[in-house]
Amino acid sequence: MPSRKFHGKTRTGCIACKARHVKCGEERPLCNNCRRRNTACEYLADNAKQNETSSEASSSMDKAPEIDRFDSLDLVLMHRYSTSTSLHMFPAPESPRIWQVEVPLVAETHAVLQHGMLALAAMDLACVAAARGDGASMAKFRARGLLHQQIALPIFREMLMVNEEDEQKQNVVFLFSAILVIVAFSSALSAKTRPNLEEIINLFVLFRGPRAMWEQHQNGANKELVTALFPKDESVESSLGLLALQSRRNSPGFPIHPDLDEVCAEALSQLRQARTVQRWYPQDVRAMAWFPALVSENFMQQVHEHKPMALKVLLEYVSVLAHFQDRWWISLWHRILSSAIHDVVKAEQLTLPRLSASGPHG
Repeated sequence: MPSRKFHGKTRTGCIACKARHVKCGEERPLCNNCRRRNTACEYLADNAKQNETSSEASSSMDKAPEIDRFDSLDLVLMHRYSTSTSLHMFPAPESPRIWQVEVPLVAETHAVLQHGMLALAAMDLACVAAARGDGASMAKFRARGLLHQQIALPIFREMLMVNEEDEQKQNVVFLFSAILVIVAFSSALSAKTRPNLEEIINLFVLFRGPRAMWEQHQNGANKELVTALFPKDESVESSLGLLALQSRRNSPGFPIHPDLDEVCAEALSQLRQARTVQRWYPQDVRAMAWFPALVSENFMQQVHEHKPMALKVLLEYVSVLAHFQDRWWISLWHRILSSAIHDVVKAEQLTLPRLSASGPHG
């Protein structure tokens, strides 16, 4: 089976199309994609593009951006980040200190985090505006958030190309890869139209970034950072290995079905492990990231092809998302995913299989 390209790269075009990883027709003042989706359509200013090019050429990723990049709206965003957004990122006890205190300190010398912080705050405010039905404010904050994301991305890509040994820079890369996931999730919450299943599959690819950073530097600075953001209980950890074995195929209670192939069975096993982590660590949002970060390309290909069994397994993931709906950037995502799957089922007149447990422990 040929490998699937989950998203194409677009280096020009409007901010919204870049964020959704789709080709932009660059029609002015409103591209056809934004016109069809009824979303705000803005383009990076020429001077912003020049600043990005200059930044890359001079390797200034460790320096603060020019002051004229920021305006009064960014002051509003910085206030929001400091007083609210940073306090509600992750539920771990150390999370507010890291995001409210440590990240701004590191951002003094890392422009990628400066723009990341502002993008987070903008998306936070866009979600607030969306919840109260303020379309104008929602569009304003969402567009600014996507703008800061797009300014930061070239800096981030440059950092990825360097085999960096500096522990602080490793942390910066890890943090911004997490920021990208949060911005992507929250931007969907503040859009006028909900993402379809194809767009959700593209978004899931972002979860592999923090996972790769963790695997690459798990014995270095990232380990300390991850431990602070996602604390573990040693008495619980000793039991998780056994529970993980019980989540595998052929174990008592594992669902059975004649159409459950190895690809979907492995995805279902990973989903059951995520639920196990969620039960023992109900405040650990990594349980939400576990499934999209670990499922195989073959499973995502089956979802893309709208195979009923793959859609059924993906639908089971909705309950994991629902558990974390109190996080501002997750919120209604369980409904978004469920609706996208059911839209496909209805449009193509599919019948999703029913999974029955293989034993008395299902």
